[in-house]
This record gives sequence, C-alpha cells and structure tokens, in this order.
Amino acid sequence: MAELRSRTLTRPSGVWAPLLDAPPAWADRAACTPMDADLFYAPHGERTDSDARRDREDAAKSICAACPVRAECLTYALETRQHEGIWGGTTEIERRAIARALRKDPT
Repeated sequence: MAELRSRTLTRPSGVWAPLLDAPPAWADRAACTPMDADLFYAPHGERTDSDARRDREDAAKSICAACPVRAECLTYALETRQHEGIWGGTTEIERRAIARALRKDPT
C-alpha cells in the first residue's frame, strides 16, 4: 500500500510540496518552483473573504503573471482538477468557472 505523505514530508519546501507524486516535466521552469508553498495555498482556517487571503492570492498571482509556463500550469490544474491553491494565475473559484465554461463550450 502506498504511503500517503503530507505536503511537508513530500517536499520540505517549494510550491510542488502538496503533490503526492512527481511534479510535471515543465515544473522546473515555473516561476513558483523555488517559492514557499504557503503563498500559493491557503492556511487552514483562512477565510475566503479576508483581506489576508486577497493579499496572499494577489502576491501569488503576480508571480504567475510573469511565469513562462503559466498556460501549462493552468491546463494541468484543470485536467487534474486541482481544488486548492493558485495554479496558472487562477484561484479555485476561478478554475471552477473556467471548467464550467469549457463543459458548456468545449471548442
């Protein structure tokens, strides 16, 4: 049986820490790779309507804005249904809206 590891045990630092398996091939070119995962993932109990959350998400999105693999990251998040964190410059709520729109018009 595969051992389930927490985000800190999988990778002690970096944005790819929450993944239980290996990061995608393009991840080494991502602007967020050396960053602390806490910037991209909400801490337990963080309110969705808080100023702290908006500030954290804005800071993460600013890193995504200049990322050379932003499109690959967003595609990965949509295909793997990432329900947490900032991926490809989008929040969980924004990705749900994108996924709904894609289901309605898959072209």
